[in-house]
Amino acid sequence: MDGQDTIPCPGVDNLTEHAHEYARIARLIHVDSSSVRQSALNLIRAVKKLIKNLDLPATIREAGVEEDAFLDVLDELASTAFKDKCTATNPRLCSISDIRNIYTHAYYGRIRK
Repeated sequence: MDGQDTIPCPGVDNLTEHAHEYARIARLIHVDSSSVRQSALNLIRAVKKLIKNLDLPATIREAGVEEDAFLDVLDELASTAFKDKCTATNPRLCSISDIRNIYTHAYYGRIRK
């Protein structure tokens, strides 16, 4: 695996609230397992499989956006998203750098350093 099938779950005793939410959704669509972590991973795999079966682009790059064009507007995208009033209702505080990383992940399909 290249890290695309992981979520922030470093250990069984330190599962994030998101893993529990993923596991709840996994239970609703009948891909759950006996563990929260595995259920969350099963949900991620099921969504990725659905994206593939529907022949949808999994990344911004796969949608046809050239890398140079993406990189040219990346800072503006992150800044604009940070200023958006909806960002204030995000359950987790984020910085422009965090948003930039999310866009980068969405473009490449993985975290790039």
